[in-house]
Amino acid sequence: MEYELYPPSDQLKDQVYSYIFLKNVDASISKRILPGGYCFLAFHLGEGGYQVDGLNGCSGSRPRMVIIGQTTQCYTVTSLGTADVFLVLFKPSGLSKFFKVCIPHLTNSDLALDMVIGEKAVELYTQLLDNKEIKSRVAIVEEFLVSMKTNHYVKYENIEAALAYIHFRHGILTVKELTDHLSINERTLQRAFNVIIGLSPKQYSRILRMNYLLKLLASGKVISWIELLHFGGYYDQMHFIKDFKAFTGITPRYYPEMDIINLHKISRSHFFSMDKDFVVTDCIE
Repeated sequence: MEYELYPPSDQLKDQVYSYIFLKNVDASISKRILPGGYCFLAFHLGEGGYQVDGLNGCSGSRPRMVIIGQTTQCYTVTSLGTADVFLVLFKPSGLSKFFKVCIPHLTNSDLALDMVIGEKAVELYTQLLDNKEIKSRVAIVEEFLVSMKTNHYVKYENIEAALAYIHFRHGILTVKELTDHLSINERTLQRAFNVIIGLSPKQYSRILRMNYLLKLLASGKVISWIELLHFGGYYDQMHFIKDFKAFTGITPRYYPEMDIINLHKISRSHFFSMDKDFVVTDCIE
């Protein structure tokens, strides 16, 4: 699968992380999507439909314009024709600044865009279909997002500082360490994350930590699973395996063979795929 990455304009850089275009000419292809700490907007513009397995506890075909909330587990997307997908990856608090949706209800779920904004979604989709050039599509979506940007969202103090500190620590910290750093009440922080992010601080940190470990694994900077456990702050293999399986759907032994899309990695300008020649030692189940 090929991809192209585009940054947002200055008007949207505080809410949008990137735009990603995914293409595949095969008649059918399945990819596993890993949690990345983002909500995103997806437009499926290729021939045929697609189906999702493992999201919202159900399987089957999904709408062609859809908002996907935060995810805490992997799921599989299968294109039923040629894939031509345009994704808008929002920063963790970004989605709440464009759409009047209940962010917590979107966690591990999706929602058809036309259910949120009605006919505007159909008009937008038609424009994207009529303009095949990628930069034109970016411009169309940017104009749409700017028009949707409002001040209706609930503001919470310290939410951006909390997110920044979690990223700085690669998710390897406790909630108490986070609240102590911010000098904030844990209950207040939990509520802010639930309303704006759709995850608890602990859930969000776990996602960031696992993505950091997968990045280390892909880079070759670690040569054993034991070393990876150390970098991730795990005290035992059992805890690590449990988190790894919950995150990827498989145990570490089979991870190098998994066909995945990691939007967290792609959004940082690197397509994530496991090097088939990369071998780790001390492999655990």
